[in-house]
Formats: sequence, C-alpha cells, structure tokens
Amino acid sequence: MELLLFITGVIAGIFAGMGMGGGTLLIPMLTLFFAMGQKSAQAINLVAFLPMALVALYIHNKNGLVQFKRVWVIIVFALAFTILGSVLANSLDDARLSGYFGLFIMGLGIYQLTTIIIKWRKNKSSNTGQVNPQSENQNTENQTRVAEH
Repeated sequence: MELLLFITGVIAGIFAGMGMGGGTLLIPMLTLFFAMGQKSAQAINLVAFLPMALVALYIHNKNGLVQFKRVWVIIVFALAFTILGSVLANSLDDARLSGYFGLFIMGLGIYQLTTIIIKWRKNKSSNTGQVNPQSENQNTENQTRVAEH
C-alpha cells in the first residue's frame, strides 16, 4: 500500500511540477485506487500541494516566468473564494462533491481538447497554399544551374 502511495505521489509531483495540477490527478487516484472519500482526498491534496507548489514556484521564478505584479490580484480573489469553496465543499456529502469534481474535470478535458483542435485546424488552414521555403530554395538553385549551362 505504501509503495502505491509513493508511486501516486511521484506521478502527482511530476504533473504538478509541469504546472498541470497534481491534484487533478492525485484526487481521482486516491478516490479510485485507494477507496478514499472525496473530502479526505481533497484534504490530502491540499497538504501535498503546499510543498509541491513551493518547489515549482521557486523553479519557475528562477526561470523568470512568474509575473508578481499580476499574481497579487489573483491571490486576493483566490483566497476570498477559497473560504467560500471550503464552506461549500463541507456542506456537500462525498458522493455529490465527487460528482461535481468529475464534472469539473470533464469540463476541463473538453475545453483542452477543443482548444487543441481549434489550434490544429488553424495551423492546418494557414499552412495550405504556402510553399515550403526549402523546396523553393532548391528550385531556385536548380534554375540557376540550368541557366549557367
């Protein structure tokens, strides 16, 4: 059991470090594979999130990716609504909270998939009709060689 928890922590840490939200993976893993209640899984996720977030923040800040001027507005509103969210989560039973979390994850997945498809189609349509620069250079070189002979 400890080995599986260790592996779960490793996977969640990798995803959190990449900025993809370790909890997005950690909570379902705890509820599905360890038969943990939704509230307990979310509480463990919050405790596990703190050190993961600090390490990731340090690394991203070191790489110049954190814009502190913009972060403060997010922090203020996030803290205010964290209280509301915590009160709401505590008022729901595990089954309902789990269902809402599932809907949230599905919504995120649909949004991500839609965004990827739109970008793919946009790139595909903008690439049609364009000449490959490498082949254009080769044609010019071939024409020059023909003209020289």
